[in-house]
Amino acid sequence: MWAKVKADQVIEIFSGAKAITDNNGIQHPASIFSNWSKAELANIGFYPVTQATPADNRFYRNGAASYSFSNGVVTETISSTAHEIADVTVTDEDGNVVNDSEGNPTIQTGLISQYKMDIDKLAYDLLQPSDWMVVREMETGVSVPDTWSTYRAGVRTKAAEMKTAVSAVTSVGALKDLHVVYTQVTAEDNTVSTTIASGILYNFGEPPTE
Repeated sequence: MWAKVKADQVIEIFSGAKAITDNNGIQHPASIFSNWSKAELANIGFYPVTQATPADNRFYRNGAASYSFSNGVVTETISSTAHEIADVTVTDEDGNVVNDSEGNPTIQTGLISQYKMDIDKLAYDLLQPSDWMVVREMETGVSVPDTWSTYRAGVRTKAAEMKTAVSAVTSVGALKDLHVVYTQVTAEDNTVSTTIASGILYNFGEPPTE
């Protein structure tokens, strides 16, 4: 990405090489962006853009990009707004509550509710492959293997713990901190293992192998 700068102001942004007209009105072919040095391009008012990393869209709404020029560097900034943590009643521009087709207030689901629904869905998906064992026990009396009973109970317990932790957050930052962060540990024999450094989401453990 490139920027055209005039009088220390960014006046144009373009994504790739193209034919351009410099600040003196001289036209140049697109090839100058591959054949000229950055210093030569800067001398006629063109600079590469230091691009911003958009905010994590799980937690933020990314807005418009803006560009600034300082000390020979063009920097991109992307505005962002945190998603609502709690559910919000939708209102119109006059502050009146917006009702749905049945006359009930329209609710915009916040991150806490979304996360709790995601946890329930993931727990369901993890339990579903072994549901047949439970049905078999009910219909034939063949017991669910202890390893699977323990795993299934663990999934339900961990889901409840995760939902409790999510319900307690009051900020996007606190919610982000609930996500599992892994770290690698090197033992004395130089073997490397991965362990959880922090967080709880979405660590349900591995199902039994038999």
